[in-house]
Amino acid sequence: MGYIEYNSKNNTYQLGLHFTFIDITNLKEKELNAIKLQDDLEFIQENISIAIGSCEENKITWTSEIYKILDIPPNKFPKNTFLIKQFLIPKDKILWESYLNSEEITSFNDTLQVITYKNNKKYLSINAKTKFDNNGKIKSKTAFVQDITEIVIYQKRLEKTTTELSQTLEEKNMLVKEVHHRVKNNLQIILSLMNLENSFNKNDPESVIESTRNRINFMATLHKKIYKSADLETVNIADYLPDIGRSLINLYSNPIEFNTCLEDTKIDLDTAIPLGLILTEFINNTIKYAFPNGEKGTFYLKFHKINNIGIVSFIDDGIGLPKDFDLNNLDSLGFTVIKTLTKQINGKLEEIKNVKGTCFEIKFPLKNEKNRKN
Repeated sequence: MGYIEYNSKNNTYQLGLHFTFIDITNLKEKELNAIKLQDDLEFIQENISIAIGSCEENKITWTSEIYKILDIPPNKFPKNTFLIKQFLIPKDKILWESYLNSEEITSFNDTLQVITYKNNKKYLSINAKTKFDNNGKIKSKTAFVQDITEIVIYQKRLEKTTTELSQTLEEKNMLVKEVHHRVKNNLQIILSLMNLENSFNKNDPESVIESTRNRINFMATLHKKIYKSADLETVNIADYLPDIGRSLINLYSNPIEFNTCLEDTKIDLDTAIPLGLILTEFINNTIKYAFPNGEKGTFYLKFHKINNIGIVSFIDDGIGLPKDFDLNNLDSLGFTVIKTLTKQINGKLEEIKNVKGTCFEIKFPLKNEKNRKN
């Protein structure tokens, strides 16, 4: 600071300067830190989508992030506006207003749903707190609002997936138990057929063993199909029966060709098991009797459905049946098993005559999805 001093004795003037220095280093550092902190806060707010709102003496202020969250132009609403209230769905608006209008509720922490200005559905996490003055009067209410839409949607999807997986696991466990029960029953069927075979062929144990092997092979093929399938209750007849036929014919060294023409149809296991055993018996008979001298030949397996009736045909081009063949008066083991299993699926067995070789046809009712579930 400068000054001028007058000396009256000698009528002279004296010019001088006076300087005062103040250390403001700390003050400047604090100012820079405050600016940096403000920049950091703005960066954090922008990246985590949090808006801050404050209501004090009926004056409402919002940080700019609220406009982005609610999809509204910054100047669309007056500054002193309870913006959240404008977009909350009715039931959530009641919750929010109950906090705003209360002098007793000191905090609010919940997830509320809004329909934004652009008609987007969003979920907001709102954490609010009430501040009081020394006299216990409400001084202000401050709210932190965060858009957590993606988190909520992910959680809902996760919950839905978890529920579906739990239901699927429960269903699978039940079905696996059912399959285990069926395995036990199937083994009992094989044992019964073995005893029946033994009574017909007491003096031919090799035949009993061979037939039993074929039936066990059939059961193995069936259960392999079941466990590879996502559906443990049904099998596709177009996939299931050919596997049985080919695996059985491959057990023998013979020139029989196996051909199929099958319509895709799912059948339940109560039908699949007897049908597979029937096919096994027909192939056994074909191998034994249709080509007695090892001739080349063909076994045809056909299936189609008419309305709710399945029709399966077993055909070979071998030497044919004896002239005195009577389907209703037979005491052979193979046809005894076939007729018994046909009755088990409520089917009807018929011989188709006037064909080269032999042809038998079984018609049986198909269970639709509704009946299957019941």
